[in-house]
Amino acid sequence: QVLYPPVPSIHYEKKPEKLIERPRKNLVVTISRFSPGKGLEKIPYIASLTDSKIRFAIIGRLHHKDTLTSLQKLTKKLNLTDRIKFFPDASRTEIKEMLKNAKVYLHTMVGEHFGISIVEAMAMGCTPIVHDSGGPKEFVPHHFRYKNVQDAAEKIENATIGWSPSRAIETIKIAERFREETFAAKFKTLFENYIKSKR
Repeated sequence: QVLYPPVPSIHYEKKPEKLIERPRKNLVVTISRFSPGKGLEKIPYIASLTDSKIRFAIIGRLHHKDTLTSLQKLTKKLNLTDRIKFFPDASRTEIKEMLKNAKVYLHTMVGEHFGISIVEAMAMGCTPIVHDSGGPKEFVPHHFRYKNVQDAAEKIENATIGWSPSRAIETIKIAERFREETFAAKFKTLFENYIKSKR
C-alpha cells in the first residue's frame, strides 16, 4: 500500500473559499531550486510558444548561481525579459502571495518522486501543468500532464483561459488529500491493520 507524504498545514488556507474571490493574473509560477537537473531551461522555450499576455515567475532557493545566470541569458536571447521574472530566495510569504495571484503552476522536472510544491500550488487554487512521469501521474489529472515543450505550452494556454473558481475548488480538493491530518489517520489505520495481521 502507498502512503503519500504529508504536506505541512502551513501550505493550506484555513478558508480556501477566500482563494477564489480575488481576480487572478495570467501568471504561471514555478517553484524549484536553482540547480541543474530541474529542467528549468525548458521554461523560456515553453514561454516563447505561449500567448504574449501570459507571464512566468520562477521562484526558488539559489543553490547554483550559474543555473540562474544561464536562465537569465536564455531569457534575454529569446527576448522574453518582459515576460519571465526570477525570484531567488523568495520568502514563504512572497511565494504564497504569488501562488494566490497565479492561474497556473508549471513543474518542469521529469520523473519527480512526489512534488510537494505541486500540491502546495494546487492548495492555492493553481491549475498544475506537470510532466507525464513520476509521482505526479498518480494525483494530477491526465489532461494537465504534458509530454514535451509544445504540449506544455498548449496546456498552459488552455489552463490560463480555462481557469475558473469551480476548477480552482476541484484542484484544492485534490490537494486536501495530502493534509497532515489525512496522513496521520491513514498511517494509524495501516499500522493497526498490520498489528492485527501479526496476531
